[in-house]
Amino acid sequence: MQIGALAGRTVALDASILRARRIEVSGSGGGSIDPALLFAELPRLLDAVATEGLRIPLRVAELGDVERAWTADEPGRLVVTTG
Repeated sequence: MQIGALAGRTVALDASILRARRIEVSGSGGGSIDPALLFAELPRLLDAVATEGLRIPLRVAELGDVERAWTADEPGRLVVTTG
């Protein structure tokens, strides 16, 4: 699971969750980039998608189906939606 600054700068998490499960938290990515720089590059990225066939393999699953999707042997980044 990835949680970043773009989703919100804080998260409320019950301490029992941390004690009861093996959770690994690591960071990198969008939260480490100045949003102004990110948005300045966005037109070039979208142009690359349109003109150079940039492909980002995605799998989309509803939250209710996340267990199956998480363990599925399928390529692509998993995006979980809530409806």
